[in-house]
Amino acid sequence: MLAQYANDQERREALCVESLKLFRMSGDTRGMATALNELGRLAAQHGKRAEAHRLLTESLALYQQDDDRQGCAEAMLYLAEVLHALVENSEARALAEESSRLFRLEGDRRGIAKVHALLAFIAAYYQQHHHALTLAEESLARLRELDEQWEVAAQLHAVAELALRQNNIEYAGVRAEESLNIARRIDHREAIARALYLLAQVHQRRGHSEQALALFEQSLALYQELGNREGVALILQAQALIAFYRKEHGMARRLHEQALRILLECEHRPALIESLIGLSRMVAMEGQVIWATHLLGASDALREAIGRKPTTLKHAYQRVMAMSPTPLSEQDFVAAWKEGRAMTPQEAFETQDHWEVPTPRRGELPLPPAVHLTRREIEVLRLMTTGLTNPQIAARLTISSVTVNTHVRSLYNKLGVTSRSAATRYAFEHHLI
Repeated sequence: MLAQYANDQERREALCVESLKLFRMSGDTRGMATALNELGRLAAQHGKRAEAHRLLTESLALYQQDDDRQGCAEAMLYLAEVLHALVENSEARALAEESSRLFRLEGDRRGIAKVHALLAFIAAYYQQHHHALTLAEESLARLRELDEQWEVAAQLHAVAELALRQNNIEYAGVRAEESLNIARRIDHREAIARALYLLAQVHQRRGHSEQALALFEQSLALYQELGNREGVALILQAQALIAFYRKEHGMARRLHEQALRILLECEHRPALIESLIGLSRMVAMEGQVIWATHLLGASDALREAIGRKPTTLKHAYQRVMAMSPTPLSEQDFVAAWKEGRAMTPQEAFETQDHWEVPTPRRGELPLPPAVHLTRREIEVLRLMTTGLTNPQIAARLTISSVTVNTHVRSLYNKLGVTSRSAATRYAFEHHLI
């Protein structure tokens, strides 16, 4: 618990794993369920939703075996959150409602408030926007009564996000500012990063791109420090959109590619769909029309898989042709579209050598000739931009953390930067990834 409050997620996970091992050895099923519950929440926070589903399902079964009503309610809530993230909302709603019933029997007002927060987002998925905001506000009121500052900050963020979805920009801004103030007061870096990201979106919707970019940069730096790769990917997507509207198309493409690499590992389907569409737009503009069609087809198949209406062939063809300077016959497009729809997102991404660096466009910076990075330094830099921490990079490259630290210091010196976010920005601007 202390590691969680200190935002030391790696230590938190290690302690949970050791705890589970000891509980299994002693045959303590309730202890096992609690440890599995925590590990499931951690996996969900790291974007590993399939693993989270497995851990939380096992936790729920153990709580049910012990007839632990409070434990069942909590496990059901966290499992429902994972199912909602996987866009399996019918099952998520049923679990959330059962969780609410059990929390009521236990008299747990905090639990009831958290369930209402989740049900608000499920209602929003079904286009029940007024009901969604009502549920979110009810949850916020309950948490204020309990004076749960971290939970209040999180729920203010949820209210702001739902308001932004309804295009209520001013109200969203007020709630996001309040969320940020509380998060800073209690020094919760994860909450600060989320609030900064949402405030950046508010400024982006207002047309204030410079303020939005500055806030995105602050949020990105925190997410990278925390090792929150999904947060990093979402910010890269937002930055790509700003770069696109500024006609910095090469930069937009690289940002979309990097976001997509992360999201392919994080199981965030809605964000993955957006990245596939965004990259499709960029490569179509470069004349890579077959690859663009594969990406768009794969995104459409994924949309249909999560219950969204598929795109018509005619609309898809018009969409690609409107972006591409390279003509493609309708017959060839249909063939490529069918191929893309049969591909996984990973397969669609790999139909082109995505490490190929596009020719720099006017206004984009080439790599200064005085900067000479080794092959290993480039590998470390690429992994840094995906939000991996130094220990995670060490594990990925099978080298020691000390060696990674040495490479990072060398990179900072060579690039003339002092932070991970600055190194990331440099990498994108100079085509290093």
